[in-house]
Amino acid sequence: LPNPPLWNITMSPELIEQLVLNYLEFFPPDGTPSGRRSRDIDCGDGWYFLIDELFGFLRWQVVITPLERMRQPVVCRIDRDRGHLRIRFQRPTKPVQLLAEFVQSLAMTTCDICGLRGSSNVNDHGISVVRCPHHKCSVMCGGASGATIKAGN
Repeated sequence: LPNPPLWNITMSPELIEQLVLNYLEFFPPDGTPSGRRSRDIDCGDGWYFLIDELFGFLRWQVVITPLERMRQPVVCRIDRDRGHLRIRFQRPTKPVQLLAEFVQSLAMTTCDICGLRGSSNVNDHGISVVRCPHHKCSVMCGGASGATIKAGN
């Protein structure tokens, strides 16, 4: 069998579990369809720290901001859209949306495998991926980073 496509890397289960446990208030209940969907994080380990920093800052904002301006954000989905990080919240307030867009812009120069500085590259299949110089030309790097390579697509 040929190697699975390198652009189809998902976050390791350990990092997803750590993110959910650290920020449980950001995720719908696990037994619901929206809870399962929000925990299916479809991006590489390299973007974990960006999501972690966003959630940490949003948690702080919720505490210090009057309720009428900053309600608790709830994750709808974290995935990739045309190779770029997308963090979607249920009915986000304007500040939440702007902060998510800022983090998404940081991901455009962050390798989705290791988290180092990277750039957007179009692979042989016409799909955009953000990779550092080390991972740009790697044939198989999922095992080294701990990322899970999703078969198919």
